[in-house]
Amino acid sequence: MSKKYFRKQWVIIPSFQYHFMNRLFLMFVMVVCLFSAQAINYFYEMKQMGLVAGFPDDHTYYAFINSVISKYVSSFAITIVITSLVFYAYGLYMSNRIAGPIFSLNRGLKNRLDGSNPNEPIRVREDDYFQDLAANIKLSLEKNK
Repeated sequence: MSKKYFRKQWVIIPSFQYHFMNRLFLMFVMVVCLFSAQAINYFYEMKQMGLVAGFPDDHTYYAFINSVISKYVSSFAITIVITSLVFYAYGLYMSNRIAGPIFSLNRGLKNRLDGSNPNEPIRVREDDYFQDLAANIKLSLEKNK
């Protein structure tokens, strides 16, 4: 008995899914920029506090601040990389859950309209969105037979 293997196709409707993921990435970049700007502002204020306190340029306080900035930048960079991968995977997953039913419904309707496979059932995965739309289209097609 041969076992049927299928490869999941993650990008089903590229125009929609890439647009969706680009928008999600843009939101991610905006959040990163806001956090970066705020961190830069905090470190600037800390250095200004040292100037107001009258510390000389070679004071240990500034070495400490520079050390903290260095550690912050490296950990923030790692966090950005990990988070961007998570956002990309989540965007791909969510766009697939939205595009999958649309693709299935579109394919099923085309097959019925052009007569290539009019009896093929329209299938939508249980964990996809638009379950009610698929059910209504199936019901409508059954009534119009």
